[in-house]
Amino acid sequence: EPSGRPEGKAGEYYLSVKPNICVVCGAQDSYLRKNVVPHEYRRYFPAVMKDHQSHDVLLLCVRCHQLSNLHDSALRAQLARECDAPIGTENDVKLHDNFDLKKVKSAGRALRNSKDKLPQDRKEELYQVLKDHYEVEE
Repeated sequence: EPSGRPEGKAGEYYLSVKPNICVVCGAQDSYLRKNVVPHEYRRYFPAVMKDHQSHDVLLLCVRCHQLSNLHDSALRAQLARECDAPIGTENDVKLHDNFDLKKVKSAGRALRNSKDKLPQDRKEELYQVLKDHYEVEE
C-alpha cells in the first residue's frame, strides 16, 4: 500500500469517481474550475490549509462561474469594509497596465494599418502622440 494515501472517509472521497458536471446546475459541457478560497486569501492561511486539495476546487459552467464571480465581488467588498482589508493592493497586481504606452502603441498601429483611411486631423493627433512619447519635433 503506498504511503500518504488518505484513509477513512477522506480516502473514500478522494478515491470515488466524480462526474465532470457543473456543481450548481448540472451542465455537462464547458465548465471551469472555481477555487473555493481565492488565492489572495489563501496565502494568509496556515501551511496545512494551503495545499490544493480537490475539495477546494469546484467545476462550474461558464454561466454559473460568472454569477459566482459577481457574488464573490460583492462579498470581497463587504469583507474589505468590515475587516479594513483593501481589495487589490499594489502587491496583489500581477500585471501593471501602462496606459500611456497603450496609447502610443495604438497610435502607431492606427497609422501603420489605416493611415490612408484616416482624416488629416486624426493623423496629426496620432503623430503628435508619437512625437510626444519619443520627444521629437519632426
